[in-house]
Amino acid sequence: MSEDAIRAARAATTRVPEAAAAKLAAAGKLHPRERIALLLDQGLIPKGLQTALVTREAYANGNAYLTLTTAGQRLWDDGWVRFQAG
Repeated sequence: MSEDAIRAARAATTRVPEAAAAKLAAAGKLHPRERIALLLDQGLIPKGLQTALVTREAYANGNAYLTLTTAGQRLWDDGWVRFQAG
């Protein structure tokens, strides 16, 4: 996978789909990531718990789409076939 494709995939995972964002806004609610950021800004989340939160940046950096090795792909395919067979 090219670097551009990886960057695009990461960017796509950090955006809220427009329909979901519209529903949240219509209901007067914040997206969970924004709500957590608000709680952090207000100091309502204890310092000891702040490192347990998954930030937008941490999620984007850790959610990479990588290709499996040949052996890994074979294991996945074998497991999927067994799952489909019941």
